[in-house]
Amino acid sequence: MPESKLKVINTTKSDIQLPTDDAHSQIVTVGAPALRRSCIPVEDVQSVSSDCEKMVNLLRELKGAGLAASQIGLKERIIVVEVRKTELFPDRPESPLYVMIKERNY
Repeated sequence: MPESKLKVINTTKSDIQLPTDDAHSQIVTVGAPALRRSCIPVEDVQSVSSDCEKMVNLLRELKGAGLAASQIGLKERIIVVEVRKTELFPDRPESPLYVMIKERNY
C-alpha cells in the first residue's frame, strides 16, 4: 500500500497505520462529533442483521478490535467486538466475536 494512503495515529502502545483509501474514508474515529450523537435502540433484530454482518466483515478487513455502528453512519445501537492476534500485537489474548445490539426497553 503506498505511504500516501496511510494515516498514522498516535497511541500509547505504538504507532498504528490505518488504511484511508476510498473504501474506508467514511469511517469515523475517536474525537469526531458524529460519535457524540445519540443512537436509537433496535426495534427488530432481524432488520439489522445485514448491517451487523457488514460491520463484522469490515472489522475483520481492517483487523480492528471493535466497531460501533455510529462509526459507519448507522443510527442504531450496535457494536461488534473481536480481539485477534495481529502482527502488531502477536501476544495479546484473543476474544471471540461479540455482536451487541441494544434493543428497545419494553
